[in-house]
Amino acid sequence: EPLFRSLSLTTVKHLPNDLAAVKKYLGLHLMSFENVSLELKSYKRSHCFETKNAYLDLVQKFYAKQFKSQAALILGSFDFLGNPIGLLNDFASGVSKLAGGDVLGLVKNVTHGLSDSASKITGTVSSALALVDDEHSAERAQIKDTAKTSGEHLVAGIQGLGHGIMGGLTSVISQTAEGASKEGVTGFFTGLVKGVVGTVAKPVGGVLDLASSTAAAVSAGTTSSKREKPPPIRRPRYCVGLGGVLPTYSTAMAQGWEILLQLNEGDTAEQLVAYDGLSFGRERMCIIVSSEELFIFGKIVPTRGDESIVRAKLSDLNKCEWETKTENGRTTTYLQLTVLDAYKGWRRKQIRCDSLKIAKKVSQHINYAKTLHKHAQLTVQIPPGQVKKIW
Repeated sequence: EPLFRSLSLTTVKHLPNDLAAVKKYLGLHLMSFENVSLELKSYKRSHCFETKNAYLDLVQKFYAKQFKSQAALILGSFDFLGNPIGLLNDFASGVSKLAGGDVLGLVKNVTHGLSDSASKITGTVSSALALVDDEHSAERAQIKDTAKTSGEHLVAGIQGLGHGIMGGLTSVISQTAEGASKEGVTGFFTGLVKGVVGTVAKPVGGVLDLASSTAAAVSAGTTSSKREKPPPIRRPRYCVGLGGVLPTYSTAMAQGWEILLQLNEGDTAEQLVAYDGLSFGRERMCIIVSSEELFIFGKIVPTRGDESIVRAKLSDLNKCEWETKTENGRTTTYLQLTVLDAYKGWRRKQIRCDSLKIAKKVSQHINYAKTLHKHAQLTVQIPPGQVKKIW
């Protein structure tokens, strides 16, 4: 049976240095599109006697051909064209509702299609005008990305207009000063030219942002419940497993990744190694181990603002062990951390665990994270511009 898939692609202006180098080397030029309905045939083959790699190559070629055969649908959904395929689908849906006697449905669909196309076209033009200043472009994108509802789109449009006007008024001074500080006399004149261009381009971009956000507000207000994005049924997957391979989905790791991003203010370069519960009784504790440090909290699911019982950088961690103690016939298991204190030197911290199994598992995770940390410190960092020479 054929597979029906809805495909969307969103581009970003700024990538980490390593991804930017890979994109430049591969010569990728990506453009945004949204909700392209594709029909992919199922791959079937009988009498299989080839190797796994041979079949992977056949499947890749089969689906590459499927995508190429529907390239017109993808091309007709590009944002810079105003998503004409989506506009036609809105019109068709509206006409079908009119045939059923739903006049309001026709108005809503046509309004949504026209406003969505206008929003995408004006948004593309304003993005092109914002390219004269990377910092201005990043701030503008941040303003637009926060808008979800109709009211938020209108507020973002007004903020974008104000941001564009202020950027135009200060463009000559800021661009000239930045260019001079980075490249001297040459940068001064380069910045002066950019500043003059920005004096006109930034306010015009602000006006287009207002127009785009207003159209987006109308589009969001006329979106039917069938078109609304469904709420997520689970947290985003944590995608880095052992050896860098994609792991199977883990609810615990997804939750731990969400907590870690709150702790490190969204630094995605810091990897999550483990998120485990230490004790689940009266003293509820959990541990989060990353590629840089570890946290121990007095609750199973910490939130932003919670104070950690123990927080130690892996560079300050000497070793991690587990130990059992028996007193009055009762055995207690502890996790022992030897951590460097800035004032008292090496200090040993003991954390009680519910079982020996938990202590062993957490100890393995911490020592593995310590090994990864040492390996990263000894790894030669290659500048982005030299990636092509090595490949």
